[in-house]
This record gives sequence, structure tokens and C-alpha cells, in this order.
Amino acid sequence: MNILKTAFLGTATVMGLAGCATSSTQPPNIASTGLLICAQNELCPAVKVTWNEQERSHLKITAYLPSAKEDYDIQQFVFLIDQKPYSYTPAAATTHEYINRMVPHRSSNYIVVASSFLSTFKNAKDIELKLVTDKGNITRPVYRNGQQSSAYRAFINLYQP
Repeated sequence: MNILKTAFLGTATVMGLAGCATSSTQPPNIASTGLLICAQNELCPAVKVTWNEQERSHLKITAYLPSAKEDYDIQQFVFLIDQKPYSYTPAAATTHEYINRMVPHRSSNYIVVASSFLSTFKNAKDIELKLVTDKGNITRPVYRNGQQSSAYRAFINLYQP
């Protein structure tokens, strides 16, 4: 009986050590997602902000465009902060996904910015995001007249000077 206990404990110990040895050393990403301020029946982009805990100097900002009718090619992100433009070219080609019958199209693309960029939001009175697409510009408020979009709160949640 002692041999079985010893064999079981030995196997459990090896499995535990193997589990530790194969565990990922990648730090988890911290992400927050929100919508911009949109009127009813407007195409309303969702924005996701991702920050890697070990690479704090940069943020990944992804815009998602859900549409019942068509795909969009997102070619540029322009943040208008108190009318001052901050333009960014996406890091890759726009991706297109089928979601479901209600919203069959979702186009997305992302930019990588210095995390210090969020400091420009701190005292801003008006912030808009303009997505330049192959079908025209889509401009929606992020923050306006004290009204915070859930995307604005996503940015602020990750901002740590």
C-alpha cells in the first residue's frame, strides 16, 4: 500500500512541476471596452483599450464598427481633443467578421499609441473620435459637455500617470 501512495504522490508532484514549467510567463493584458456617444440609428463604434502590465509605455486602441449592411475599411483614427487633431494610421489591415444575423458585419482595426497620449484627455472639454473609412468619415463624441461615453471611461480606467 505504501508503494501505491508513494507512486501517486510522485506522479502528482511531477505533474505539478510540469504544470509550473509550462505555465505562461506572459503578463495578462488589461482591457476595457466602451461605446462612443451616438444618436439613435447611427453607426456606433465600440472602442477597446488594451494595456500590457509589463509594457506600460504603449496602449492598443481597437475600434469596432458593427453594421447590418456592409464592411468598412478603417484607414485612419483621428482624435479631436478640443479641436486639435491627433492622427494615427492603423497598425494592420482592417479585419472583417461575421457576428450573427442581426449584425452580420463587424469591421475592426487598431492603433498603438504611447500611454502618455491619455494625459491629453485629462482637462479636455471636448473629445471626438473620427474614423476615416473607405465609405466616408464616422465622427462620434467620446466626451462632450461633461457627458462621458463608456469609451471615455474605458480610457480613464487605464490612465495611470
